[in-house]
Amino acid sequence: MGKDVLVKVEPQEVGQLRSMWLRYQTAKWGWHIVVPVGLATIAAGLLNWAWTVLGQDEYAAAMLLTLLFLIIGIGASIAITKTVLRWLAIVVVVVTAIYSGAVIYRKKGDKPWTSLSARGKQMEIFDEFGYLAPANDPYVMDECAEHIPEDAFRIYLGDTTFWASQQRLASGLYPVVSGTLTDGSHPPVLSIEKSADGYVYLTANVMLPDGRFAVKIDRNNFVRNPHTTWYQKREDQSTLAVYGDSNQEILYVRYLNPRALRIRGQFNYPGRFTLIITDTSMQVPALKQTLSRSCGNPLAGGVLF
Repeated sequence: MGKDVLVKVEPQEVGQLRSMWLRYQTAKWGWHIVVPVGLATIAAGLLNWAWTVLGQDEYAAAMLLTLLFLIIGIGASIAITKTVLRWLAIVVVVVTAIYSGAVIYRKKGDKPWTSLSARGKQMEIFDEFGYLAPANDPYVMDECAEHIPEDAFRIYLGDTTFWASQQRLASGLYPVVSGTLTDGSHPPVLSIEKSADGYVYLTANVMLPDGRFAVKIDRNNFVRNPHTTWYQKREDQSTLAVYGDSNQEILYVRYLNPRALRIRGQFNYPGRFTLIITDTSMQVPALKQTLSRSCGNPLAGGVLF
């Protein structure tokens, strides 16, 4: 038969046991409060950093930081003692990480994961360029035509006709289409210049609706954005056309004759609605607005939108 063994604990040993228990409780509070708070702070910092580098087009770094946020955030959540709070924190972390990853992937689109590769390209000079030589197409003969000086240069935009003197076109860039800023200024989106020998040079910032440059044209020299897809088409020396990746016409310019030019296309500027110019009208579809027909010599800016 076994006998119960009584262990006599001395007061000194009781004190040691109590001290050990207090140390355990202190460590327990440290684990369940200090650790999750510290990890949560680190996770929040990583997520903030991810959104910062996203604004710098560093998509790979932003995705990596989001992954670290997910790992550390889950670690911080596991340290929470309350079961309901623990699972709630885990769900919040996972949903936040998934949302951030989706935003990063959407913003990346077809652009490279890091801007390092893009820096090497920057804006590349396209190898096709040249002047526009006049064709032998007729003027648009409407009621506006009889009010235009015989030696003036005509610019047809939809059903609107602008005209400018030959001296003005030869003196520098003449703005044909311009954006409108809140301070009242009108930065040119498309300008033309005519040389002394009769050639026309085009300068334009061709933007997509999302604000990205599709192509810049500097006196008929093409400077393209490697992050966008477009191509130009030259049917002859009198025509210049630019098409987007969906084969839609972005810009079309036809040098009709030595004193007339036809322009159509889609014109965008940050903070402004898209202006669409066809052969017969000028419209702002987002506002369901058609610009009124006009005829004259604008003082500045040409068509303003």
